[in-house]
Amino acid sequence: MDTNNMPRILMADDNHEIREVVNILLSGEGYRVDEAADGREALEKIRSNPYDLVILDVMMPNMNGYQACMEIRKSSNTPILFLSAKSQVEDKTLGFSSGGDDYLPKPFSYQELLSRVKALIRRYQVYKGKDEATGEHGPEASPQQEMPGAGMGFRQGSSAIMPSADGIGNGQGSSAIMPSA
Repeated sequence: MDTNNMPRILMADDNHEIREVVNILLSGEGYRVDEAADGREALEKIRSNPYDLVILDVMMPNMNGYQACMEIRKSSNTPILFLSAKSQVEDKTLGFSSGGDDYLPKPFSYQELLSRVKALIRRYQVYKGKDEATGEHGPEASPQQEMPGAGMGFRQGSSAIMPSADGIGNGQGSSAIMPSA
């Protein structure tokens, strides 16, 4: 099998066992998987290798997943899937507003992870193919630009009031603080 034509995934998680399980699962499905133990190592690998998908844990040493995601978005539109034990709505919102494309809480179903990976890579390859065919490139995120979700009042380094759980909209939702770069 020609590994150069296999979709390439970067898995960043400080838990070796999770990296190993995800690597075995995705390699068995025909993906080429590289591993990183923290956000800084993930950024180093991204700078020297092209990836079709990045899977990030949130709670990692040296640089957390939200910070790594914002750094990746400064130079890449590669899809980012958060795979994290942090499962509150506020955690997911931070993941999306820091530039993530999907969020799957741990513990996770292997079938669901695989389905999300396939969907994210499929869309990325279709859009990447259109860019290459037309010679046009999508907008790259810059530190001065608003992060995805900005239309909902999210900006890098800002706080936002989340709707209350009862949906009444009494203005007493929970506060979410965006990580600063």
